[in-house]
Amino acid sequence: MPIVELHEWLSGKADAAGFLVDEDSTIVQPGHVYVNKTGDGKGQNLFAVRYDGFLTVNDPARFRQALIHGIGPAKAYGFGMLSVAPAEER
Repeated sequence: MPIVELHEWLSGKADAAGFLVDEDSTIVQPGHVYVNKTGDGKGQNLFAVRYDGFLTVNDPARFRQALIHGIGPAKAYGFGMLSVAPAEER
């Protein structure tokens, strides 16, 4: 999937989740992750993306819900979860 589409996906999720993405500072690292929850050898390859960058919270209540519930599919595998930290002065 092209990087532009990955940025668009995150920006689309951001609006509903109460934040804005600084696309100029966001690094996108796509890849695949093999998951097999049952150990039976019938796992699956899932497309994974790691976003590193800056965001601005514009709706704290919606953002809080996004932190609790995640923003993407495959949450049972740990996908779509947000990990955030305060930004240092830029």
